[in-house]
Amino acid sequence: MESGVKEFIFQSHPWLLLSLLVLIMLFTGEEGASVLQYQRLAITDGEFYRLLTGHLVHTNLYHSFVNLAGLVLIGVLSRYHMTARDWWFGLFISFVAVSAGLLLFDPQVQWYRGLSGVLHGIMVLLILKARQLAGFLRLIILAGLLVKIILEQLQIGFWQSDELIGAPVIVNAHLYGIVGGLMSYLVLHLTRSKRMFRENF
Repeated sequence: MESGVKEFIFQSHPWLLLSLLVLIMLFTGEEGASVLQYQRLAITDGEFYRLLTGHLVHTNLYHSFVNLAGLVLIGVLSRYHMTARDWWFGLFISFVAVSAGLLLFDPQVQWYRGLSGVLHGIMVLLILKARQLAGFLRLIILAGLLVKIILEQLQIGFWQSDELIGAPVIVNAHLYGIVGGLMSYLVLHLTRSKRMFRENF
């Protein structure tokens, strides 16, 4: 039974493990979140684990549950389109892309919490991997994401989110997440194409 549970979580539903981690982080409180959050000075001092753990902690319950809802929705939608390998690779690249983007290009961002940037990356990966969906539908969804990013960059219509999560929305995290999603798709696609080429020749 234990092996069945591991297979269910790690191989069939990797998003479920991430959801559980986010829920567990809720019990660490503000003190625990402060130790785990993306903290620019702490990272430059060698606390590199924050590059990953910063995406698992949130500012408040609303912030946590909104991101959890998005994660579960993406997880359910990805069932027939993404393998566990796609998920784990996409998550890792999106985690790194968001944190590295903030570290390299946003020195004014001293701290950050949340999974939303990573979710943008996984959403892009899902759309690009979901070839069973009609092409025009995928284009519409990608266009919608692009419009959202542009509006965020122009700071149009997103001020209420600051009040709801109790902190400024770091919109560049969403942009870097999308870049991470594109990168993960390209690597997975090229790897698959190279494997198929070797098998045929």
